[in-house]
Amino acid sequence: MAGADIKEFASLDAAAGSALSKYGQETYMLIENFHAPVIAVVNGFALGGGCELSMACHMRIASRNAKFGQPEVNLGLLPGYGASQRLPQLIGKSRALELLLTADMITAEEAKNIGLVNHVTEDKNEALDIATTILKKKSQLKDL
Repeated sequence: MAGADIKEFASLDAAAGSALSKYGQETYMLIENFHAPVIAVVNGFALGGGCELSMACHMRIASRNAKFGQPEVNLGLLPGYGASQRLPQLIGKSRALELLLTADMITAEEAKNIGLVNHVTEDKNEALDIATTILKKKSQLKDL
């Protein structure tokens, strides 16, 4: 997900822009606080809102060709759906500020190295394997 269609923002006034941001934040909070683990599987670009969506998930798995970034500053905007809070929690304040203020796009490997991504793989079943393992553990807990 490459994020929002910026052309749509041009027609929004301040109140509509604020309402859109609030709606996105509330939606991503639902994902972040969901009662079961949510695994993002990223294959391609995760920019802006797309990167923020992956950060709202509990785990992230990326294909080798995935790219991550927060390019909002190039448009004179701030991330609207929680990146300024989630990114420092995941990768640390200094690295988060660098990504937010430079709008640099990073590879899946770099994202893994800094803690933004859990796994980089070509195996399309890895996310399914992790989910299956989690489900097995959940059923083991019920047996106690």
